Amino acid sequence: MIGLDRFIFHIDLNAFYAVAEQIRNPELKDLPVAIAGRRGKGIITTATYEARAYGVKSAMSTTEALRLCPNLTFVEVDHPYYSKLSKKFVNFLKTYTDQVEQVSIDECYLDLTDVVKNYQRPLDLAYEIQTKLYETLELSCSIGISVNKFLAKMASDMQKPMGITLIRKEEVINKIYPIPINEMHGIGKITAPILMEHNIKVIGDLLNKDKYLLIKQILGKNTDKTLEKIQGIGNYEISLDESLKSIGHSSTFLEDVTDYSIITQKFYSLAQMVSNRLKAHKVVSSTLTVTIRTGDFTTVTRSVTFDYDLQDTDEIYEEVLLIFDRENVEDPIRLLGISFSKLKDYSESIYQYRLEI
Repeated sequence: MIGLDRFIFHIDLNAFYAVAEQIRNPELKDLPVAIAGRRGKGIITTATYEARAYGVKSAMSTTEALRLCPNLTFVEVDHPYYSKLSKKFVNFLKTYTDQVEQVSIDECYLDLTDVVKNYQRPLDLAYEIQTKLYETLELSCSIGISVNKFLAKMASDMQKPMGITLIRKEEVINKIYPIPINEMHGIGKITAPILMEHNIKVIGDLLNKDKYLLIKQILGKNTDKTLEKIQGIGNYEISLDESLKSIGHSSTFLEDVTDYSIITQKFYSLAQMVSNRLKAHKVVSSTLTVTIRTGDFTTVTRSVTFDYDLQDTDEIYEEVLLIFDRENVEDPIRLLGISFSKLKDYSESIYQYRLEI
């Protein structure tokens, strides 16, 4: 098993919400199914691969999805059910190791360096996990294996659904470097076109020493860590700390933005990331903070405490937009942020009861 210092696995459940609904209702199996917001309206959360064949995908409006797939079946999102199934998923993984880092409701990193020693090949262990997970919980997954979390994540995306991909350190040049820059994990929709404009078209182009200063100007303070992890250096630590005081995400635009559609798109992306973390840690919150920083570095921070808890992407997005619109910011915007504080355990909140109303 030469070629890998560590064996980091990224296990990604395939179309989790949709598959969860098919498990609960077998009549939905093999049908194009999409999970939408409460009352079946708004934005698609995920869709079965049968629906994806028609072009239906997450973050798409339900109206557009129906246009592409008239026979699409909508199922209302049910987070309490998904959360319970996710917990079973994580507990299953912990039968192999306690080195499990859950990064969202449907994906985990595992350090299986020591466990792999008990198998003839790392692929044998991956196949066992994939097979037993399906036999035990009926959940399908894709698995990526490499020396760090970034490469493992990239590997798990290469074969879906039910794929297993191993990337050894000596294979990085051939398997990772040729991948288009817009398909790189961690590179957003705004950053990718800027890189491509400067002829940085594939991941390997990021290692062009002659363009280092330009790349650092585009990627910012984390440039060096980014360049290291795409080469298989570092980025292997599994975070086991589950104590949280707040959860939030922010994003800095490379250029000042005034286009409302770009702003709302960024807010939705941030809401989705925050929602995923809230669900992964099984917490909710009623205290929402929105941060807006303009091009002259003026920072506006607005916190609102509701009489109900939030966790769902669409609900967070709607509340964030209300706060943003009330501010009526006319100056170009440089940074946007969403965060929640005063977190409470899901089981202790009224969120689950509110969903039933």
